[in-house]
Amino acid sequence: MGTHQNPSQHPHHQPQRHPQRDQTGTHRDPYAEQKKAPGIEVCELCSLVHHAGRWQAGAPPLGDVQLTICPACRRVKDRAPAGTVRLRGFAPGLFEEIRGLVRNIEAKERAEHPLERLMEVVEANGELRVTTTGAHLARGIGEALGRRFRGELSLRYLDEAGELQVEAQHRG
Repeated sequence: MGTHQNPSQHPHHQPQRHPQRDQTGTHRDPYAEQKKAPGIEVCELCSLVHHAGRWQAGAPPLGDVQLTICPACRRVKDRAPAGTVRLRGFAPGLFEEIRGLVRNIEAKERAEHPLERLMEVVEANGELRVTTTGAHLARGIGEALGRRFRGELSLRYLDEAGELQVEAQHRG
């Protein structure tokens, strides 16, 4: 019987839910907000409002507002996804259904967490690649598609910033 030197190679290993933290206990994600800005901020690209420590949709409260770019829009602008879902082994005829499921999952997640967004859905070389602004959305998409199509799923964080790589392999 072999042993697994690296826990991530164990067949039942689940990656950390949160990216690694440094010695101060903070994420190493360069897109995470480092300091809470005083007052109210509005994203100049998507109009989300940052108020009371949270990004949310809607009109900003009355008062002075500061224009900024929210973390999700910065990721899109920099083409720096927090999550990537790669779908392999799926018949190209299923791609349109998969795209619809992905859009539905994103709409549901974005209603509660407006920084979780799709960046791109690209078809190339017989696979579908979905990039997201949030790791939780990528994980949710992978898990939902794995359940729907009875596929195999692997999850791993690629770097200390916490980018999540989700691979879904269709078994049918």
